[in-house]
Amino acid sequence: MCRRVGEKVIAMESYEQFQEPVLGTCPADVLYCESDGLYIYLQREKEAKAEVKIAMFYTGKERIGRQKRFRCTDKITSCQLGLSGLDWQSHLREIAWRHYDLDHVCLAVAGGDGAEWVRNSFDCLGLPLLHKLDKYHVVKSLKEGFGSLLDISELKKKLFKNGFSAIEKTLLEAIVPDDGAFRERQINNFNYLKKYQDILTNLDTRGLEDFKFSSLGA
Repeated sequence: MCRRVGEKVIAMESYEQFQEPVLGTCPADVLYCESDGLYIYLQREKEAKAEVKIAMFYTGKERIGRQKRFRCTDKITSCQLGLSGLDWQSHLREIAWRHYDLDHVCLAVAGGDGAEWVRNSFDCLGLPLLHKLDKYHVVKSLKEGFGSLLDISELKKKLFKNGFSAIEKTLLEAIVPDDGAFRERQINNFNYLKKYQDILTNLDTRGLEDFKFSSLGA
Protein backbone atom coordinates (compact mmCIF):
# COMPACT_ATOMS: atom_id res chain seq x y z
CA MET A 1 0.00 0.00 0.00
CA CYS A 2 2.84 2.40 0.89
CA ARG A 3 4.55 1.60 -2.41
CA ARG A 4 1.40 2.22 -4.45
CA VAL A 5 0.73 5.55 -2.76
CA GLY A 6 4.40 6.52 -3.04
CA GLU A 7 4.46 5.80 -6.77
CA LYS A 8 1.40 8.02 -7.29
CA VAL A 9 3.00 10.87 -5.33
CA ILE A 10 6.24 10.56 -7.29
CA ALA A 11 4.29 10.62 -10.58
CA MET A 12 2.42 13.75 -9.48
CA GLU A 13 5.61 15.54 -8.42
CA SER A 14 7.38 14.58 -11.66
CA TYR A 15 4.44 15.93 -13.67
CA GLU A 16 4.43 19.19 -11.71
CA GLN A 17 8.12 19.78 -12.41
CA PHE A 18 7.38 20.31 -16.11
CA GLN A 19 4.32 22.51 -15.67
CA GLU A 20 4.09 26.25 -15.34
CA PRO A 21 4.70 27.05 -11.66
CA VAL A 22 1.59 27.91 -9.69
CA LEU A 23 2.42 30.52 -7.08
CA GLY A 24 0.74 30.32 -3.71
CA THR A 25 -1.76 32.89 -2.45
CA CYS A 26 -1.91 32.13 1.28
CA PRO A 27 -0.95 35.39 3.05
CA ALA A 28 1.45 35.63 5.99
CA ASP A 29 3.82 38.11 7.57
CA VAL A 30 5.80 35.34 9.29
CA LEU A 31 6.12 31.80 7.96
CA TYR A 32 6.91 29.16 10.58
CA CYS A 33 8.99 26.20 9.44
CA GLU A 34 9.89 23.09 11.42
CA SER A 35 11.89 20.03 10.49
CA ASP A 36 12.93 16.82 12.19
CA GLY A 37 13.96 13.25 11.46
CA LEU A 38 12.25 9.98 12.28
CA TYR A 39 14.08 6.65 12.10
CA ILE A 40 12.23 3.68 10.66
CA TYR A 41 13.41 0.07 10.63
CA LEU A 42 13.88 -1.59 7.25
CA GLN A 43 13.29 -5.12 6.09
CA ARG A 44 15.39 -7.01 3.53
CA GLU A 45 17.74 -4.02 3.09
CA LYS A 46 21.48 -3.58 3.58
CA GLU A 47 20.89 -0.92 6.22
CA ALA A 48 18.95 -1.77 9.38
CA LYS A 49 17.19 1.60 9.52
CA ALA A 50 16.80 4.88 7.66
CA GLU A 51 15.88 8.45 8.61
CA VAL A 52 12.71 9.94 7.21
CA LYS A 53 12.90 13.72 6.86
CA ILE A 54 9.78 15.55 7.99
CA ALA A 55 8.95 19.23 7.53
CA MET A 56 6.01 21.47 8.33
CA PHE A 57 4.98 24.99 7.38
CA TYR A 58 2.29 27.09 9.07
CA THR A 59 1.36 30.75 9.55
CA GLY A 60 0.55 30.73 13.27
CA LYS A 61 -1.68 29.04 15.82
CA GLU A 62 -5.28 29.38 16.94
CA ARG A 63 -6.83 28.29 20.21
CA ILE A 64 -9.01 25.18 20.29
CA GLY A 65 -11.89 25.59 22.76
CA ARG A 66 -11.24 26.92 26.25
CA GLN A 67 -8.31 24.67 27.04
CA LYS A 68 -4.66 25.56 26.44
CA ARG A 69 -4.67 23.71 23.15
CA PHE A 70 -3.84 25.18 19.77
CA ARG A 71 -3.89 24.15 16.13
CA CYS A 72 -1.48 25.31 13.43
CA THR A 73 -3.11 27.53 10.82
CA ASP A 74 -2.58 27.08 7.05
CA LYS A 75 -0.46 24.03 7.75
CA ILE A 76 1.22 21.85 5.13
CA THR A 77 3.60 18.95 5.77
CA SER A 78 5.96 16.76 3.78
CA CYS A 79 7.94 13.58 4.41
CA GLN A 80 10.79 12.28 2.26
CA LEU A 81 13.19 9.36 2.38
CA GLY A 82 16.53 9.30 0.59
CA LEU A 83 16.78 12.89 -0.60
CA SER A 84 20.14 14.64 -0.39
CA GLY A 85 20.41 17.87 1.57
CA LEU A 86 20.12 20.15 -1.47
CA ASP A 87 17.27 18.12 -3.00
CA TRP A 88 15.43 18.30 0.32
CA GLN A 89 15.87 22.07 0.46
CA SER A 90 14.66 22.44 -3.13
CA HIS A 91 11.67 20.21 -2.41
CA LEU A 92 10.62 22.37 0.54
CA ARG A 93 11.10 25.55 -1.47
CA GLU A 94 8.76 24.31 -4.19
CA ILE A 95 6.10 23.30 -1.67
CA ALA A 96 6.26 26.66 0.09
CA TRP A 97 6.10 28.64 -3.18
CA ARG A 98 3.05 26.67 -4.36
CA HIS A 99 1.09 27.34 -1.16
CA TYR A 100 2.15 30.66 0.39
CA ASP A 101 2.44 34.17 -1.03
CA LEU A 102 6.16 34.35 -0.31
CA ASP A 103 6.57 37.67 -2.14
CA HIS A 104 4.84 39.29 0.83
CA VAL A 105 6.29 37.15 3.66
CA CYS A 106 8.67 39.30 5.70
CA LEU A 107 10.37 36.62 7.78
CA ALA A 108 10.71 32.85 8.13
CA VAL A 109 11.21 31.28 11.56
CA ALA A 110 12.82 27.84 11.54
CA GLY A 111 12.55 25.52 14.54
CA GLY A 112 14.29 22.22 15.19
CA ASP A 113 16.72 20.29 17.36
CA GLY A 114 19.86 22.03 16.07
CA ALA A 115 21.07 19.27 13.74
CA GLU A 116 22.87 20.70 10.71
CA TRP A 117 20.50 19.33 8.06
CA VAL A 118 17.53 20.54 10.12
CA ARG A 119 18.95 24.07 10.37
CA ASN A 120 19.69 24.07 6.63
CA SER A 121 16.33 22.68 5.50
CA PHE A 122 14.84 26.09 4.69
CA ASP A 123 17.90 27.85 3.25
CA CYS A 124 16.42 27.92 -0.27
CA LEU A 125 13.22 29.78 0.59
CA GLY A 126 14.75 33.12 -0.34
CA LEU A 127 13.49 34.72 2.89
CA PRO A 128 15.20 36.31 5.91
CA LEU A 129 15.57 33.34 8.23
CA LEU A 130 15.47 33.29 12.03
CA HIS A 131 16.39 30.08 13.88
CA LYS A 132 14.93 28.85 17.17
CA LEU A 133 16.04 25.75 19.07
CA ASP A 134 12.97 23.69 19.90
CA LYS A 135 12.02 24.11 23.58
CA TYR A 136 11.33 20.41 23.98
CA HIS A 137 15.00 19.60 23.39
CA VAL A 138 16.16 22.47 25.61
CA VAL A 139 14.02 21.41 28.56
CA LYS A 140 14.90 17.74 28.04
CA SER A 141 18.60 18.61 28.18
CA LEU A 142 18.17 20.65 31.36
CA LYS A 143 16.18 17.92 33.09
CA GLU A 144 18.57 15.13 32.13
CA GLY A 145 21.64 16.93 33.40
CA PHE A 146 20.41 19.14 36.21
CA GLY A 147 16.81 18.23 37.09
CA SER A 148 17.78 16.49 40.33
CA LEU A 149 19.93 19.41 41.50
CA LEU A 150 18.39 22.68 40.32
CA ASP A 151 15.01 24.37 39.87
CA ILE A 152 14.40 23.74 36.17
CA SER A 153 11.40 26.08 36.09
CA GLU A 154 13.55 29.02 37.20
CA LEU A 155 16.36 28.05 34.83
CA LYS A 156 13.98 28.00 31.87
CA LYS A 157 12.68 31.50 32.60
CA LYS A 158 16.18 32.97 32.76
CA LEU A 159 17.43 31.04 29.75
CA PHE A 160 14.59 31.88 27.35
CA LYS A 161 14.49 35.54 28.41
CA ASN A 162 18.16 36.43 28.98
CA GLY A 163 20.13 33.75 27.15
CA PHE A 164 22.63 31.06 28.06
CA SER A 165 25.00 33.45 29.84
CA ALA A 166 22.31 34.01 32.51
CA ILE A 167 22.52 30.38 33.68
CA GLU A 168 25.98 29.29 32.54
CA LYS A 169 27.66 29.79 35.92
CA THR A 170 24.82 28.04 37.77
CA LEU A 171 25.09 25.00 35.50
CA LEU A 172 28.88 24.83 35.81
CA GLU A 173 28.71 24.93 39.60
CA ALA A 174 26.12 22.12 39.58
CA ILE A 175 28.32 19.67 37.65
CA VAL A 176 29.33 16.94 40.09
CA PRO A 177 33.08 16.40 40.74
CA ASP A 178 33.25 12.61 40.29
CA ASP A 179 33.98 10.89 36.95
CA GLY A 180 30.77 8.87 36.67
CA ALA A 181 28.16 8.58 33.94
CA PHE A 182 26.02 11.33 35.48
CA ARG A 183 28.84 13.88 35.24
CA GLU A 184 29.42 12.92 31.61
CA ARG A 185 25.72 13.41 30.86
CA GLN A 186 25.82 16.81 32.59
CA ILE A 187 28.79 17.92 30.50
CA ASN A 188 27.13 16.72 27.28
CA ASN A 189 23.93 18.61 28.10
CA PHE A 190 25.87 21.74 29.09
CA ASN A 191 27.84 21.66 25.82
CA TYR A 192 24.63 21.14 23.82
CA LEU A 193 23.07 24.29 25.24
CA LYS A 194 26.26 26.29 24.89
CA LYS A 195 26.70 25.21 21.26
CA TYR A 196 23.27 26.55 20.32
CA GLN A 197 23.17 29.54 22.66
CA ASP A 198 22.62 31.92 19.74
CA ILE A 199 19.20 30.37 18.98
CA LEU A 200 17.88 29.71 22.50
CA THR A 201 16.10 32.93 23.49
CA ASN A 202 12.45 33.66 22.87
CA LEU A 203 11.66 35.41 19.60
CA ASP A 204 10.11 38.43 21.31
CA THR A 205 13.41 39.17 23.09
CA ARG A 206 15.45 39.60 19.90
CA GLY A 207 14.60 43.20 19.06
CA LEU A 208 11.92 42.43 16.47
CA GLU A 209 9.06 44.42 17.98
CA ASP A 210 7.36 44.83 14.58
CA PHE A 211 6.32 41.17 14.61
CA LYS A 212 3.84 39.34 16.80
CA PHE A 213 5.27 35.85 17.07
CA SER A 214 3.55 32.53 17.60
CA SER A 215 5.08 29.71 19.59
CA LEU A 216 6.91 26.86 17.87
CA GLY A 217 7.05 23.17 18.67
CA ALA A 218 4.25 21.77 16.50
